[in-house]
Amino acid sequence: MIEAFKPIVLASAIALFFGACAPRGESISVEQSYENAKNRFEIAESAAASSLSPEVKQKVDLLKESLAKFANLTEVTQLQSESKIVAATLKELLPISGYQNRPSIEEIQSQYAQAAGQSEYAGAIDATAKLLAMRTYHILSTELEGTKFNIAPLA
Repeated sequence: MIEAFKPIVLASAIALFFGACAPRGESISVEQSYENAKNRFEIAESAAASSLSPEVKQKVDLLKESLAKFANLTEVTQLQSESKIVAATLKELLPISGYQNRPSIEEIQSQYAQAAGQSEYAGAIDATAKLLAMRTYHILSTELEGTKFNIAPLA
């Protein structure tokens, strides 16, 4: 009698295991993640616009424009030129960024500097560029929601 239930119990256990491990709508595409990060940045930027100095506002606008281009690039030479612009702008904003965000900004700035110097780009440009732009939007949003690039640089 017990032998008759073993296949049913085994099949139930397997079905339960695979059912529990199946995706439940928790994963989203790179494109959707990028759009979410970009939307968060735009909300943070508009909320912080009145408290940004004109110089910082100009740099944030330049970053916004460059990141939009960067995320949709398909050629390595374009990637390099936009990477240089983003890296230089982030480097200028680093001394006035919040203390908790500086390591993240410095790390992402170095990734753009590295991308700017590559003559050959391995891998899929579009997905990699979108992921890097997404991380940058996230870091900038965190800064704009917090100290808003309003820390006095060290003398």
